[in-house]
Amino acid sequence: MHTKRATDSLILARQGREPQTANHTSSGIKALGRESAELASLQSSSSEADHYYLHSNCFYDGNRDPEDVVSELIRGVGGYIQDAGNRKVLSGTHPVC
Repeated sequence: MHTKRATDSLILARQGREPQTANHTSSGIKALGRESAELASLQSSSSEADHYYLHSNCFYDGNRDPEDVVSELIRGVGGYIQDAGNRKVLSGTHPVC
């Protein structure tokens, strides 16, 4: 959920409106990627897929991968959140909490 919040905050900072649905979040990050080469890396980031995998496969389905695999996925998602926060700061707004 933190990945979505970080992405929503970035979209709000850059576009002036907060996405109301997950579909709006996906559309918003794609639009930012088209508008800015700097943000294109977020659009193509595998961290969104990692977040989905962790959330659905591990949390909802209760599947347990080896700890090192899950830890790496969590670090990747954390890096995405930090990156989105840094890009939000660059737009002149407050960092993602």
